[in-house]
Amino acid sequence: MGFFKTFRSVAQSLVRWVKRNRRVCIPVLGIIGLLCFFAWGFFTRIPVFNREENVKLLSNVFLVLAELMLFTFLAVLYMCWCKVKLEYIFLVCALCLGVAHTFIVVPFGTCDEIDHFSTAYHYSNKLLGVGPTKSGKTIYMREDDMAFYEKTEKSVNIYHPERDGLAKYYRIMGTELFSLKTSNKLVEFGGTKINGPVVKMTPTVYVPQALGITAARLLNLGGCPTYYLGRLCNLITYAVLVFFAIRFMPFGKKMLTVAAMLPIMIHQSASYSYDVSVVSFAFLFFAYSLKMAFGPGKVRWKNVIVLCALAALLAPAKVVYCFICLTCFLIPKEKFSELNLARYKKAIPIALVLITAFLSFGVFASAVVGRIIDPSYTQPLAEARPVTLGYLLRNMQVIPMIIFNSIITEGYKYLEDMLCANLGWLNLPINPLLIYSVFTILLMSAIKHRGEHQLNGKNKLLLFGIAAVTMILVCASMLFGWTMIPKTDQAFADFRIRGVQGRYFLPMLPVLLILFQSRAISWKKNIDRALTVAILTVNIFVIGNMYGHMIGVLRQILTDTPQ
Repeated sequence: MGFFKTFRSVAQSLVRWVKRNRRVCIPVLGIIGLLCFFAWGFFTRIPVFNREENVKLLSNVFLVLAELMLFTFLAVLYMCWCKVKLEYIFLVCALCLGVAHTFIVVPFGTCDEIDHFSTAYHYSNKLLGVGPTKSGKTIYMREDDMAFYEKTEKSVNIYHPERDGLAKYYRIMGTELFSLKTSNKLVEFGGTKINGPVVKMTPTVYVPQALGITAARLLNLGGCPTYYLGRLCNLITYAVLVFFAIRFMPFGKKMLTVAAMLPIMIHQSASYSYDVSVVSFAFLFFAYSLKMAFGPGKVRWKNVIVLCALAALLAPAKVVYCFICLTCFLIPKEKFSELNLARYKKAIPIALVLITAFLSFGVFASAVVGRIIDPSYTQPLAEARPVTLGYLLRNMQVIPMIIFNSIITEGYKYLEDMLCANLGWLNLPINPLLIYSVFTILLMSAIKHRGEHQLNGKNKLLLFGIAAVTMILVCASMLFGWTMIPKTDQAFADFRIRGVQGRYFLPMLPVLLILFQSRAISWKKNIDRALTVAILTVNIFVIGNMYGHMIGVLRQILTDTPQ
């Protein structure tokens, strides 16, 4: 009995000491927890390797990764303790987490990254005055960059036991990360069989990647640093654009911060994907519209010009998201009183914004519309016929079945993928516990705190319509672009929309989250920084999960390879 009394008194004293010194204990406990987590992931996997050089290389990767995560965690805790504004906390989190994703994920290891890289390289050639090839079906690429692509292309398929691309990637990164170019020779690159060397998208979504590649080429860097500089420029652009989006938000800053720090968003921002620019433009336009609608001051002509510029960037990026530009209708007409317009104070500036958006995407939408209507269109590399508008009009009875099968079969998958279920090229599964944690934090961020602005029913109805139409357009684009008409009765019973991924719904995520705000449920205190620390912690565990999974695959490759 005396032992238990002593133990209880010691425990109570320890709890009281922790409460008195919680500002010191929280960072210390966080450091210990992270060290234990990374140490467990490291020591349970590394000892099985038989090759000493791989153990040394992986040890260095682990130490750098652990130090970066510890620095990020401590820096964010200190910024929260000092009550730094949320946008600055996001900037630190996004850059540090993005750098970790940049070097963990193998080259060309995210969806269609090979196509995005070659497209960015095409625009880099234009910036440097390099002309097209004679055939027009290929692009010129430096011999060093082509060699890097050929050496690392196998790392995309990390599951095949006969391909040692992942092991080669770690060695290449350790030896060529700061290399210089060895040749001025240009060779031709043909891209992939589906998209060719250049993806047909508006050039604005490839500007950051192209600038990174161009800067590396001007600095005479080798293939490895050139590739990673393009990734880093895309990451920096995303962090800066979302930084301003959070700053513009008059309310719901934590909602946008958590949405922008979803693991899938950080993961995409650390690649060549143009989805980063699309999401950034959507977040920025939505935040600026809310600022004009509910922020202080009146709308001036310079604000209208900014909205027009953002609409011109967003609309052609992906046509299906152009309806997000309708969020400018949230701005009440009283806000336009200083524009010196006798009548139609609200109609004229908003019409300018929408006309700008329409003119911007009109050129790029023609190809998409033609593909939907054209009955002779066939999907590249596909034997079956794709769904067209004419087919649906002739067989309208299949529409309810397609909708039902898509929602029942794929609905939960869309939600998981939008959070972080499958990263990389959909080949890096994440622990379900982390997925549920992200979803919980996301829902918590949608709840407003007491005293925060609340949208009225009319505004919520407008936002719901925008979100619904946008989601329908996303699904329709995949229905007409990637869904094939079944040939057999068995396949016809499973007729559903193909090719939709959860990340396609990310641009309207803030629009959906703001609909959950209610006067009946609210936080008593402002928990913006607490939720930011929570989503940062989950991101750190996701990075550890990714690292452990890839090391496990590398272990299998090396142990199956003859010594």
